[in-house]
Amino acid sequence: MLKFIGTGDLVNLENGNTSAYIKRDENLFVIDCGTLAFARMMELNLFDDVKNVYFVITHNHPDHIGGLASTLLYLHFWKNIIAKVVVCSEDDYAQRDDIEMLLSIQGVGEDDYEFIDDNQVKCFKDLKNIKFNKINHSSSIDSFALELTFNDKILHFLGDNNDAEYIGNIVKTLGENDIIYTDCTTLNLKTSVHITLKELAKLVPEAKRKQVVCMHQAKEDNLEEIRQYGFLVAQKEQSKREYLNKIKLH
Repeated sequence: MLKFIGTGDLVNLENGNTSAYIKRDENLFVIDCGTLAFARMMELNLFDDVKNVYFVITHNHPDHIGGLASTLLYLHFWKNIIAKVVVCSEDDYAQRDDIEMLLSIQGVGEDDYEFIDDNQVKCFKDLKNIKFNKINHSSSIDSFALELTFNDKILHFLGDNNDAEYIGNIVKTLGENDIIYTDCTTLNLKTSVHITLKELAKLVPEAKRKQVVCMHQAKEDNLEEIRQYGFLVAQKEQSKREYLNKIKLH
């Protein structure tokens, strides 16, 4: 159901920063907006024919929020759209304050966008609920997984994480239509802040691996190895220019 603006990590320039979206009926719902995402969204013409734009940010690392300020200003002053930034309604999270501070530093004023709580999103008729769940990623920053509950499925978007316990709990209750989107690396680094392929394989039985979409890969990650384990790999949307260039190469 989710389409991808980009599927890479901070420095994967070819695939862009991991960011996903749903676009329907003049509504655009975007998960994460990294440094490279604004240019990618412009190239994909994602803002054409939309009246309402929603952004959800999983955490404040630059490859997940670095393009938000530019995007909000463009939408306001070029498209006359006041975008909505969705934040967790739980009182003990400082997510709203942190995002507001980051945007303010970059010259984005309070009139350039609107904050709404996760329980106020009404962009799609079949979207019943949005929930933020705190997960482990980096000790220096709060990180969230998203639970998007639709009529017939739940989409779990984990952003960046090394939270094996959280993934294990999702897998135990995974419905036949549910999908897990998670970062996954084949690079076995000693201090990894991302779940590794081998860890993920231990958590997800083979019968459920086609319900897991791996994303946020580094350029050095082995995507074929991920597929060999039975997992899916996120694919970024192609712009018209990229499609034509691909045809020329062949």
